Amino acid sequence: MMSRGRSSGFGLPSTRRRSNVPGYHLHFVSAGRQSGGHLLQCRGAHLRLQIQREGEYRLAWPETEDFFKADLRRDPAADLAKAEGEKT
Repeated sequence: MMSRGRSSGFGLPSTRRRSNVPGYHLHFVSAGRQSGGHLLQCRGAHLRLQIQREGEYRLAWPETEDFFKADLRRDPAADLAKAEGEKT
């Protein structure tokens, strides 16, 4: 399937494994903005690539009782693989 549009995302190092999923996290939106979502794999031709390097990563945590009681020690990688259709 060929689609024209834009992709945007970010990459996180493995040191962020507990607060997010390490690696690249990309989204795609079609040129007409009629479809889009997570970009899991792609091939392209005649691409234009722009990279902006950031030295700071800020995460805003919810300030709710449920969040403060949540156990965030689990590695979310297996849950992500399942949600994205990968075989674990």
